[in-house]
Amino acid sequence: MLDVLVIGDLIADIVIEVDHLPLPEDVQLASKMEMIAGGAANFAIMASRLGLRVGILDAIGNDEVGRSLIKVLERDGVMTASITMKEGKTKQTLVLVSKRGEKSFIGLIGGYTALIAPEDIKMIAESKGIYISGYSLGVEKLSSERLTALKSLEIAEKLGRYIFFDPGPLVSAIDKETLCRTIRRSNVLMLNLAEASTITGVEKPEENVKMLNKLGADVVALKLGEKGCLLFDGKKLIREYGITVDVVDPTGAGDAFNAGVIYGVIRGLDLEKVARLANIIGTLSTTRLGAGQNLPTRKEIIDFLKRSSEKELLQLFERDE
Repeated sequence: MLDVLVIGDLIADIVIEVDHLPLPEDVQLASKMEMIAGGAANFAIMASRLGLRVGILDAIGNDEVGRSLIKVLERDGVMTASITMKEGKTKQTLVLVSKRGEKSFIGLIGGYTALIAPEDIKMIAESKGIYISGYSLGVEKLSSERLTALKSLEIAEKLGRYIFFDPGPLVSAIDKETLCRTIRRSNVLMLNLAEASTITGVEKPEENVKMLNKLGADVVALKLGEKGCLLFDGKKLIREYGITVDVVDPTGAGDAFNAGVIYGVIRGLDLEKVARLANIIGTLSTTRLGAGQNLPTRKEIIDFLKRSSEKELLQLFERDE
């Protein structure tokens, strides 16, 4: 049985490192160009490296980009049997990154791309839970990816599976009824302060997690960037402060954090350990360019735990070998 099945949002990121973000008629040479598994793959790869059994339910195009994505995922132990190959292009995002850390994103996503459909749903019954992001729910109402996400939520709820939800930056594009119902269904809701404030209308982190818990989420994990995180389960309010590192690129840090939260929940850790582990993993992911296959390895996490004298978390990872 899988620990978690990721629903939709599988994208290939074409990351190009440049001296500065281009101006009109600008000409410059890229210092680096790389295809990195993006979107849902960030979470899936990190969760797999932590030791969870992870699969992805989505579609790719019948093209070299899609085939490359499959290879990247399989190298990290992510199950790809639920990924359907269809006619059309694999979803892609062109990511321009300046040496100052500034970014521009150009989405290569449209009617010509391969999209998952409700009839392609499989493996939910063979999974302990599903992970879904607002990128799948915030698209057009009749989009096959959105319909697939909604159907997956219904199936998971009926079967009594975990529902892990991150509304993401498209939170304002999700219609209120769908957003509220998904939050009510969520065993774990993971989001940053700006996203939380969009839902609640308040600014203080403590007020946000309490209000979101009252909306129905069993556990709320609030990402506070360099300031750490805040977790609340209706009883305990856990604050974990930020860790000082040399930040290279924050891309994928939120996905890495989510993987740490879900790993901790599935492994039955108490809320303090969940917060500490997720905080460490999210922070480590910022120390290299890009996400996907460039996220921290299991060895790098273990080495950090050893240096930080995190004996209990270290023992957990060693038992998971």
